[in-house]
Amino acid sequence: MKQMLGLFLGIAVIVVLMAGPVLAQEAVIKTVIDNGNCPLIADGRTEYRLDVWLDNTGLGEATDGVRWRVKSPEGLEFNVIRVNGTQERRPENDFFADKIMFFEYVRPRFWQLHARLVDLGQGVYQGEGNLVNYWFTISPMNQSYVRTNFTLGLVEILSPGGNPQPFKVENQEFIVVRDGFPVMSAKCRR
Repeated sequence: MKQMLGLFLGIAVIVVLMAGPVLAQEAVIKTVIDNGNCPLIADGRTEYRLDVWLDNTGLGEATDGVRWRVKSPEGLEFNVIRVNGTQERRPENDFFADKIMFFEYVRPRFWQLHARLVDLGQGVYQGEGNLVNYWFTISPMNQSYVRTNFTLGLVEILSPGGNPQPFKVENQEFIVVRDGFPVMSAKCRR
């Protein structure tokens, strides 16, 4: 019996050691295009919306600020028409809703560093929502279709003390089709 108990305890210790340290909790920042699972049409007219979404419910502290850069897919021309991501023009479902912003730098273009920061210590605890909404069109293209995604770079999520918080990035994939693309379901035709 003692040998069985010793074997059991030995196996338990090995399992615990193999499990390793508990992973740090992290926020999730992601690009989201809500187009009903339909492809985007590269016609230079149809407007689409890209959201940059933040979920810090995995962190054990508030988030006071975020900076990011949206990189548009290469080989396609995206034209940003307008943007909501400031205290005066809040994004829909704003991550920083009801917060007074200390610093904001959000412009209607991709490939530029953007940032939103609340007053020190006034951040969001256990929240999720949009940091920004970009409306854009896609210039006509020659290819029949392209499977691609926006990517986020230069991301930094800041704690109330100004320290970087752990995060992971998720970039939603989508399909762009040329104007007049022949194979499209009825629900996706505009």
